[in-house]
Amino acid sequence: MSQNTGKEVFINGFHHTGTEGLFLDQSGSYMEFRGLCKELKAEIYGASGEYPAFLAVAVKEEGDSTVKWRRSFEIQNGIHEYDLYHAETEGRRTVRILKITEEQYGNVAVRKLMADGSERFFSAGEPIQDVQNGAWVESNPNSARDRKRNRILFLGDSMTCGYGVDGTIRDVFTTASENFMKAYPYLLAQKLDADYDTLCSSGDGIISRYVDEGEEGPLTEDLMPALFDRALRQGNFDHKEYSMVICNLGTNDASYIRGIPERENKFAKAYRDFLQTVYESIHAARIVVVYGIMEKSLTECIEKLVSELRESGIPADFVKIENPGELNGVCFHPGEAAHKTVSEQIYEYVKEVSEESF
Repeated sequence: MSQNTGKEVFINGFHHTGTEGLFLDQSGSYMEFRGLCKELKAEIYGASGEYPAFLAVAVKEEGDSTVKWRRSFEIQNGIHEYDLYHAETEGRRTVRILKITEEQYGNVAVRKLMADGSERFFSAGEPIQDVQNGAWVESNPNSARDRKRNRILFLGDSMTCGYGVDGTIRDVFTTASENFMKAYPYLLAQKLDADYDTLCSSGDGIISRYVDEGEEGPLTEDLMPALFDRALRQGNFDHKEYSMVICNLGTNDASYIRGIPERENKFAKAYRDFLQTVYESIHAARIVVVYGIMEKSLTECIEKLVSELRESGIPADFVKIENPGELNGVCFHPGEAAHKTVSEQIYEYVKEVSEESF
């Protein structure tokens, strides 16, 4: 950012602009304000069903490498104004507004940012208003100045979303207990100083979503291959290059497969085909498949299909998660400590195999 009194906006993760504002589409998608400000407010549109969506705000002062202040808050349905940050003195700050709940639990769009009386609209068709304290600058996510050295694509289910990380096994799930900032993808991206995109949905899988015990299934609505294909057609991967795709799927499929060989074979073929499609459809240097956080019944199956991909010439690797720790989050999902352990295990692997890149 140039040394002036300007106000800059940077956007990371899958997003799109509609009449209601700039939609943060996926877990971890964020908008970042950078510049001089004492007070930052936002006009935000929300549309949720059974559970509300949540945003988190994190603030760093210029010259400080650590986040000094953060909080999360619920987004109400409709358009409302929210106080994001207030300081006693003006200073140059970075304020990150990050979606910590997944897309299926609610839509969130930032319609307007207001910094010390100046405004910046994001709704399609709305003019950018004149400002009082310097010009607003639209940052280019693909510019060398803003782009990190590496970008990771995370594909996954509830564990990738941070489902239940802020709750306990005694709690019933609500989105108040889902927090992507405490999930292993966010922690890993921070450790690697990498940008990221996510495509994740709780209960999702390759051939079936989660199936309750006693029910037959499969449940095939909005499976990950369909979500990826839709994101591909929408142009979410255009002009992006990924140092790595990290895919953590199979846990929900296992609830349907139940050790039945025919189902397991179908899963193996579908997962192998999906990973090949991912590699061939986007600019990705490596595919890393992660498994074993919540259950391990498909470990050998997944390890074998990854080996087959590698033999076919695709740079694919398997990371088996060992002893992630107590699964004490909601519905026996990993809690904060387990997510940290998982991020550390993947980090050690990434540093070992990709030392030149990361």
